[in-house]
Amino acid sequence: MIGCRVFLAMDKRLREAKPDGQNFPFGGLSVILHSEHRYGGCEKERLPYKTGDYFPQGSSQFYLRQKEIVSNRPFIYIYTTNAPADAWNERVIADMGVAVARIEAVHNIAEAAEASYDQAGGLDAVVYFASGCRVMLSVNLWTERELVNGSMGRVIGMIYPENLKPPSLPLAIVVQFDDYTGPSFSPAVPRNVLIEPFKRTWYSLEGKPLFRNEISLSLVHAATVHKAQGSV
Repeated sequence: MIGCRVFLAMDKRLREAKPDGQNFPFGGLSVILHSEHRYGGCEKERLPYKTGDYFPQGSSQFYLRQKEIVSNRPFIYIYTTNAPADAWNERVIADMGVAVARIEAVHNIAEAAEASYDQAGGLDAVVYFASGCRVMLSVNLWTERELVNGSMGRVIGMIYPENLKPPSLPLAIVVQFDDYTGPSFSPAVPRNVLIEPFKRTWYSLEGKPLFRNEISLSLVHAATVHKAQGSV
């Protein structure tokens, strides 16, 4: 059951988990609920959220309005399964009015291509990007500079050799990360980083080596609970 007391416990834990946001509600994070229960299951307790026209009619999603927080960062819709999260991401980038690039991973054999995101160590077999879309990094690249699994930002552009284009792998995706503290790829624009293809190798149950080479980024206008854990 979701009520004010549960949110108080969530607030306390998130402030502990996010020291930089300890003076903000929920550690500075936005909170999205997805439930089968329209009213949270607790009629006697005041609910600190409201439904709105932004969601489809009959939706069981809710959003928490944090008037105390002033932030330009969009929140993430959290789902329990991949299908609705993927659908929302596709809807958002389709509505952006810019070209969308489909980028396919490189695999050594067909079995590797059939592997899941988790089996491939946080790499999708296919990723979609558009200029301005929100993305999340799925590997640790430079922990001292906040370039880690769960780091979020927006795509600035893609770099390809002259003779290639999507769905081939690019040389790099240019991303402006929210919290990156290292040197920028472009001195004129802060926090810009080149994200190059990342190769993961693992083994099948029969001992066959498998690999996937892909950009280690995922769209993050929406995410599953599992995938979003890296951003907390």
